[in-house]
Amino acid sequence: MLISFTVGNYRSFRKPTKISFCVDNEVREKPDIQFRQSGPSHQNRILKSAIFFGANASGKSNVLSAILFLTDLVINPNSSDDQGLPTDTFANRGGDVFFEIEFSRGSDAYLYSITYNSSEIVSEKLLQNDKTVFVRQRQNFVFSELSEAIPEEIVKTIRKTTSALFFAQNFNIKSAADAYSWFYNLRHIIKKEQFIVLNQDDSIKEKIMYALRFADLNVVDVQVEESVKPVKMVNLVVDADGKPSFQQIDSNQKQVDVYLVHRDVDGGEYKVSLESESDGTRNYLFLILFLLTNNGESDITLLIDEFDSHLHESLSTRLIKLLNSSSNNIQFIATSHNKQLMDLLSKSQIYFVEKHYGESEVYRLSDFKDTRSDVKYSTKYAEGRYGAVPTINELGLMGIFDL
Repeated sequence: MLISFTVGNYRSFRKPTKISFCVDNEVREKPDIQFRQSGPSHQNRILKSAIFFGANASGKSNVLSAILFLTDLVINPNSSDDQGLPTDTFANRGGDVFFEIEFSRGSDAYLYSITYNSSEIVSEKLLQNDKTVFVRQRQNFVFSELSEAIPEEIVKTIRKTTSALFFAQNFNIKSAADAYSWFYNLRHIIKKEQFIVLNQDDSIKEKIMYALRFADLNVVDVQVEESVKPVKMVNLVVDADGKPSFQQIDSNQKQVDVYLVHRDVDGGEYKVSLESESDGTRNYLFLILFLLTNNGESDITLLIDEFDSHLHESLSTRLIKLLNSSSNNIQFIATSHNKQLMDLLSKSQIYFVEKHYGESEVYRLSDFKDTRSDVKYSTKYAEGRYGAVPTINELGLMGIFDL
């Protein structure tokens, strides 16, 4: 589960900004909206759901983008120092990017931080339950678990653009491997291959169909077609004399196609590919499938930008109720423009993002100490009580069109 995240010099976040996904110690919240986790070094009340609200271009999407940007940096190392490291700095001014993330996996808590620029990693560290796994200052490394297992000559081979976390997990150091695995499993998209479970588990297929009927989407069946497609691959072969040649290899590639079956006005049926369905239908189906197939696992965090885009308000509100229910075991972090969702959330779950002179600021409703839990948050937000609302010059906009 995601405990906190700090981002600095990335897109609209110039100064390091820390975002906690835990309930503040002095705030009382309902048990259903939080995970209570205890370990050797921590006791946390981690939020099940957190929704970011704000005006267009406020930077709320940049919060999720930053988490995924760090994830990609960790799990997809570059192939050479000449390739450099990806950055997306504030106002494209360059300089060092800073990320720090705290998360839990089982009973263990991890803290990983990295400071880097386009040409090198400046500093990096990983802690497990407050104990140092490794610490790095440019090309100087201290690996608490590697000092005897791996010769110093091997450590010296770490390139200036290769993360120590990737190196450590590659040598099967358990604490580093577990941390790397958390990044690798950070969920934010569902692929068509995951629908194969509908052909394997009748109970999940039945629940999916009920969910589609309850949503009144005119879907009477979901068909998952598996096939094998022949493909031709070309390999480069070098003979004993060093002469290169190309060799064609015939292979098979598994292909999955998903169709939603609808009923027409005459009672007939027709199929529509998943790609051709509306964004709202796909978002709803993806989220329901994810909840049904992953809810038995632990430490799952799902990130979705504008999760309710193209979803009817009644569907998005019911999804929030489901995500905040006692039966839900995943952590859900998203952005939204639908202020009505605020009235289904606690004040700890509502985050605001506001931009001033190009810099984003993040705060949440629980920061307003005089906020009562029996008020309609959406009404107060619309009145501008919490900020993070757009300022629109309606007269000027209409004047452009002489209206």
